[in-house]
Amino acid sequence: MRSSIPSRREIRTRPSFSGRIAGRLRRITTDGSWIPELDGLRFVAILSVVLYHIYAQLLVKSGHAVVQQSRYAWLGTAAGNGDRGVRLFFVISGFVLGLGFARQDFQMGKRVSLRKYFLRRVTRLEPPYVFNLVFCALVAFVYYRQSAGYMLPHLLASIFYLHNIAYHAPSSINGVTWSLEVEIQFYILAPLISLLFRIRPSWWRRAVFLILIALVGWVQLLVHTAATVAGLTIFFYLQYFLAGMLLTDLYLTIRPGARIHWAWDLVSATGWPVVFLVSRELEPIS
Repeated sequence: MRSSIPSRREIRTRPSFSGRIAGRLRRITTDGSWIPELDGLRFVAILSVVLYHIYAQLLVKSGHAVVQQSRYAWLGTAAGNGDRGVRLFFVISGFVLGLGFARQDFQMGKRVSLRKYFLRRVTRLEPPYVFNLVFCALVAFVYYRQSAGYMLPHLLASIFYLHNIAYHAPSSINGVTWSLEVEIQFYILAPLISLLFRIRPSWWRRAVFLILIALVGWVQLLVHTAATVAGLTIFFYLQYFLAGMLLTDLYLTIRPGARIHWAWDLVSATGWPVVFLVSRELEPIS
């Protein structure tokens, strides 16, 4: 009979407690690969957006500026800039959606099926999204006494991701879904934008990404000044998605051979304060 006592080899190869917990919490991805750093970035994005909305609610409910000691003013600035987590989500989306197309064009993976690509977008997002909108509409109808004649058109426009464009304003059903409408617009355009990965040589491809990012950012300032409906569409946030796709390029072509160095930790430690503490004067209001 085999002994129930594990051998030294089994002990060495058995994952640690923290490793088993991480394995249970990790997400299942379509291609089987998991990039833990992305979940870390998602955490930062989610936390910053939640803090931003808490801070905004304090301002709305109190009707005046939140009283804070001068030495903690930086906390108010960071919370007030928490909506930049939405931009971080856009960068992550550009990176994630660009991976399949980039691997295809760099001959690192199988060809992307556009049918499966769009079907996954629908089946993954649509059910919980529609449920949330219907629930919010019912709450508004019952609790806030909103008329069905007013709610129904806004509900339908929101369900089909058209509220930003149709009403030139975030959804009246659930205002925070404005960013999801922008995400959907990128989902639709991503296969076309991903043709940029076919540009050769690699230095020219990356230069094109950088030029487009700078150009769209400059146009964004002009559009924001004009206060047009474009401020709620992909054309106002395209540079963030392009930045994510540029990171996809670098991740697949440069990172595999790059060395781990403490200087990148320094870049990260310096970069996060810049993201959440710099001035908002030239930034659009979410």
